[in-house]
Amino acid sequence: MKWAKRAWLSIIRRPFKTLLLFLVIFVMVTLLAGSLSIIMASGKIKEQLSEGIGPEGTITMDYSYENPDLNEMFTYSFLENYVDTMESLCANENVISCEYHVNTLANALYSDLWGNENALGSVIASLYGTNVTEPALIKEGTLHLTQNLSGRFFTQEEIDNGEFVILTNRDLAKASSGLSTGLCKVGNEVTLSIPINYNYLDNGDVEVEYYKFNAKVIGTFSGDGGDSRIYIPNKALMKILEEADSFFAMRNCHADYAAFRVSDLEAMDAFDELAKKTVREVPGASYESSTTIYKKNAGPVENLDTIAKVIFVAALIATIIILSLVVVYFMQDRRKEIGIYASLGESKKHIISQLVLEVALVAVIAISAASASGLFLGNKLSDYMLEIQRYVQRQQDLGDLANLPVIYKPMFSDRLDTRDAVIDNFAIEADAQYFVTLYVVGEVTVLISCGFSMIYLTRFRPKEIMM
Repeated sequence: MKWAKRAWLSIIRRPFKTLLLFLVIFVMVTLLAGSLSIIMASGKIKEQLSEGIGPEGTITMDYSYENPDLNEMFTYSFLENYVDTMESLCANENVISCEYHVNTLANALYSDLWGNENALGSVIASLYGTNVTEPALIKEGTLHLTQNLSGRFFTQEEIDNGEFVILTNRDLAKASSGLSTGLCKVGNEVTLSIPINYNYLDNGDVEVEYYKFNAKVIGTFSGDGGDSRIYIPNKALMKILEEADSFFAMRNCHADYAAFRVSDLEAMDAFDELAKKTVREVPGASYESSTTIYKKNAGPVENLDTIAKVIFVAALIATIIILSLVVVYFMQDRRKEIGIYASLGESKKHIISQLVLEVALVAVIAISAASASGLFLGNKLSDYMLEIQRYVQRQQDLGDLANLPVIYKPMFSDRLDTRDAVIDNFAIEADAQYFVTLYVVGEVTVLISCGFSMIYLTRFRPKEIMM
């Protein structure tokens, strides 16, 4: 292994040239390391965002006054069309779960402790029709079923048959001053009503007519976000609205948010196309795919990732070219030395091995140093570029926000907050994957550069090398 020993002696006996080679590799690999750290960090946060959003589609309804179809949306035929459309989308083979709601206002009459109902008043609640046995707010933990009161969820049979059973907020109209609606106790049969007509009397009073119906409390829940909410099967609510047959009742009705969970990302494109085509038949409905939401929230990171990939490829090509030229320059400076080795019978294989080993050893040290400087460069570069994109997109979004109806501004602001959170959570980490990838990429790049350089050496015979 004389050639290996010569390689080591050559490095320590030529400190200036070794330092020059070190600096060239260090600078180029720092660019590679900086861009690589950004690419890897972008990949992680995009994966987290993709998993968090999942393959989902959502339908929202526009009940703003600017909507020309607003009056049509307060009719029973519209709700019927909405429910049929949602059911058809839920039945799609790619959909693994879906949830949609129809809601209206309802009243629960107070009664005294002896059960007498009259002019004791009522509590106003939001009656939410649901097509699932366990509503999302409960399933996700925002609301909690009160298990200690022997409560339960809906059964699929109750949902399919539209039975008059309800889940209600435990704190809704609790017993107070001897008054109760009976909504707090599981097993109670309660009377609910929806206003169907308003009669204006000569003395200025308003007489309200109600459509009344009975429902059984099967469970209660607690938690933020459901203070006045009562869940009932969608089909039961549609029966109530059909029988009430009232213009005033329909003015309080809304087709609510719908969500569809698709089997996987590959099936998402097909479902997106179907959903967009289907919602055109529903006035005021708009469809948004999780892929769209992903692009809106991950936009700055996607742009940064693209720029980092361009820098990485450019730095990779530049490293190979520049390092190849530097090695050729060093070989020309050592032509006599190489010619002597060849004249003494040293094979080209061993000569080439010596030269490659010299570069590789220097490269190991340079890559080690560049791994730290690359992280620093990646952090500074990503912070700077993300802040620029945050500012530019914030200005664009604020312009869009100014043109939005008031009802949708909170939802739009939530989207801005989500994207800001994505930017704030972007972090470059020095993990094992980063170091392994950098060493592999760095050494392979050095070896490729040496390979191109050695073509110069293999063209000459010993005498030609010494000339």
